[in-house]
Amino acid sequence: MFIAIVANPRVKTRNELLRLAQEFRNAEIAATIVIGTLGLDPEEYAELLPNPYFLSGAEDDIRVTKQARKLNALLDGNVVEINNVVVAGVGGIDPHQNMERVLKLIAAGVPSKRIDITLSYHPPRGCGDLIETLKVRRGLDELRTFIEKIRPSLHICGGEYVDTCLINDTKTYVLGKGEAYALIRKDRRSITSRMLPLRRWHNP
Repeated sequence: MFIAIVANPRVKTRNELLRLAQEFRNAEIAATIVIGTLGLDPEEYAELLPNPYFLSGAEDDIRVTKQARKLNALLDGNVVEINNVVVAGVGGIDPHQNMERVLKLIAAGVPSKRIDITLSYHPPRGCGDLIETLKVRRGLDELRTFIEKIRPSLHICGGEYVDTCLINDTKTYVLGKGEAYALIRKDRRSITSRMLPLRRWHNP
């Protein structure tokens, strides 16, 4: 069974959320992770997506994190095991505090297992972060250092466009703005992953 991860869906209506949910119905998906910006409330996602978890985006507000926390599904600054995959999350609302909290959890021995995947709303500097019109990068240097410290098998994030890169030995998938999604599965000790194009579900 897979974990499906999508970034910045920006869903505006329940009908669009239904179309997004249809993307994942034919695959063997045990859980979904939505990296902000959500558009609709986490409770509405929870009605339609299998076993959803949420990572806040910079455009989300405290209401989103409160609802996700109420569902026991907020990944911001948390380390959780989902379908045998250990995941650490860095949200978009307060990424620096999230990174600090995750590092403290690791230092305290939580979890006891190695972190398989790190997730973030912002991209690390140098990966899918170039704003072409301004010729500037919006990726975070601190996030790149964070990934280098943890050394997960895989890092997945949102970004300006779809991209892949390596940070030391960590493969990084940049899912862009609702343009792609990742499928993740852990077989014994190895992580299987692939990034796939996401069909457009928004109304024209």
